[in-house]
Amino acid sequence: MTRAKITLGFFIVVLLALFLELFLGVITGINSKSQPVVIQNSSITEKFSIPDTSSSEPIKLSVNSWGRDFFHNRSNIYVNSFNLTGITQFNNGYKAIINEQIISEGDQIKNFKVTDITKNSVLLKWYKHSVTLKLEG
Repeated sequence: MTRAKITLGFFIVVLLALFLELFLGVITGINSKSQPVVIQNSSITEKFSIPDTSSSEPIKLSVNSWGRDFFHNRSNIYVNSFNLTGITQFNNGYKAIINEQIISEGDQIKNFKVTDITKNSVLLKWYKHSVTLKLEG
């Protein structure tokens, strides 16, 4: 019974604090529309004014104003990290030359594991990311 009273009292205090903050915010918002505020500090007098934002233009959110589109498909982001220059067949399978290194299946390069090497392509995987490198021509 006392636990319920304490909990109820706590919620009432929190609600009153929120209501008081909202009420004071509305009151100060009404009184502070573009009124100059003068602050005197020792011998320096500075005059500040609160800007009136009611007639300002909205923020422009074009691609040029905030950078690249974050919905852009970046699945090919890792392809540029690898340079496949050749694939050669040996008795025990294929080997690839990636970033001037000779790579076999099961090897790792830049945290990616080489999972499959075929005649014309190499498949690299790292967690949910996969990169397929293909020979040109």
